[in-house]
Amino acid sequence: MFDGLDNLQWLDLGDNGLTELPSGVFDGGINLQWLDLGDNGLTELPSGVFDGGINLQSLDLGGNDLTELPPGVFDGGINLQGLDLGGNDLTELPSGVFDGGINLQGLYLGDNPGGPFAIIHPNAGLDCGVCRVVQP
Repeated sequence: MFDGLDNLQWLDLGDNGLTELPSGVFDGGINLQWLDLGDNGLTELPSGVFDGGINLQSLDLGGNDLTELPPGVFDGGINLQGLDLGGNDLTELPSGVFDGGINLQGLYLGDNPGGPFAIIHPNAGLDCGVCRVVQP
């Protein structure tokens, strides 16, 4: 979908009424660093949706209707430093969800049914010595 946009670094798709993302939508070797998918109607993320060789540093998935995250969703070699998952319907972050070698420094989980701390599975792979979990 983004073939030929090798220099694309910033993409705002927030508040566009998106209800799904096709698998491979970000394939193509783009250099995307900032992606806003917040305030849409996303209910799920396909496994490997961020595997397209992108260089994401900031990802906003807040304000959607996500109920779960597939294992390995962030395994695409991304350099994720900031992640907003607030305002979804998440009750837990599954085991291994952060095992993909990401470099998280900030994680926002507010306004989820599980509360900001109760939903992090002990084996999620989150190194809270480095990451700062932000509460509302």
